[in-house]
Amino acid sequence: MSTKPSQTNHKPKVAFLIHNMAGGGAERFVSNLINGLKDEFEIHLVLFDETIEYDLPNDQIIAFIESGFKKRSNLASILRLPLIALRFKNYCTTNDIKLVFSFLNRPNFTAGMARLAGLKVPLMMNECIYTPFWFNEGDLRGKIAKRFVSWFYPRADVILPVSEAIRNVLIEHYGVNTRYEVITNIVDLATVKEKMVEPVEDVSFDRFTFVNLARFDPQKDHTTLVEAFRILDRKDTQLLLLGQGQRFEEINELVRSFGLERNILFLGFQRNPFKYLSRADCFVFSSVFEGQGQVMMEAMACGLPVISTDCEAGPRELLAPGTDTGFVDGKKIEHGEYGVLVPVGNAQALAEAMREMMDSGELRSIYKQKGSERVKGCDMEVVLGQIRPIMYELLEREIVVDN
Repeated sequence: MSTKPSQTNHKPKVAFLIHNMAGGGAERFVSNLINGLKDEFEIHLVLFDETIEYDLPNDQIIAFIESGFKKRSNLASILRLPLIALRFKNYCTTNDIKLVFSFLNRPNFTAGMARLAGLKVPLMMNECIYTPFWFNEGDLRGKIAKRFVSWFYPRADVILPVSEAIRNVLIEHYGVNTRYEVITNIVDLATVKEKMVEPVEDVSFDRFTFVNLARFDPQKDHTTLVEAFRILDRKDTQLLLLGQGQRFEEINELVRSFGLERNILFLGFQRNPFKYLSRADCFVFSSVFEGQGQVMMEAMACGLPVISTDCEAGPRELLAPGTDTGFVDGKKIEHGEYGVLVPVGNAQALAEAMREMMDSGELRSIYKQKGSERVKGCDMEVVLGQIRPIMYELLEREIVVDN
């Protein structure tokens, strides 16, 4: 374990526990939280490995409680958690941590175990993925993970899911009956506005541009997206793929096999994706499941109309709030209030929605305006205004316990 020297001040000490700060939605959420709360709290960022791809304050306190996390098998990573939980408990005790805030499954398990092992500080958990789709409950790892959710999530004083669907599945599928506060992901609109005007030198936007921002892994289903672009069959367009991940080479080979190398461009991980989003014409999201879809919100903040699969759990709540499925009477495209939804894994429907968006300037204009309105409720200060009172409430509870 390594950490920068602790600072001497009177700010409450809070530990944020997450795998790492690699390029993902939960990691961006944590980065936004740290930058938004750094003046009020002494935040200890506790990570499982050394990957850091998002901007953090120069004086950020960082600790590492597990080496070689990425090299371990999925089952081994679960079975090692009691040891990691003890390390985390000791770190919190040594550094006089007053509140723990954990993010994603494995850190949530770790924090819950630490509470069980005697960590006597309040615990907040953030849940931003649709957990039943994350774990295959047909194998041993999935069976263990299901038990862990049921056992350790109730140890939290409050769980902050990013969507109602996640809250519901934690209650109905896992039996986690505790306090919930549904709080959306953060979009730092001021930062987006500042970064979206930075110059782009590696891409020309002289043709209609679709863009996707996602890790290359099975959850994001780039295969369906690439197939939809092939079906679209329009030479006057391009698709930008921002991200990295385990399926990068596989998707790259698929693009080559279709002869689309000049139309589908791989841009890798970008610290500033907003300059690409703001110059594109439409954001396309092809995920099999999501918690909410942070990148959709960021695309809307950049003035992009959005097409998304109607996956569990977040896109419908974001694009067509208050509705059930709209795919009735054989329809495969649903025009939600804030964006377009298509069935999961249906390349033909996705291609049709992309063609419609290309051909209708009026439709694009409507969704640009509606999307910009939608994300105002996700701005940094709005979301911090919901999280901050919960943190202070729990800190007051800790003061009572200490006395």
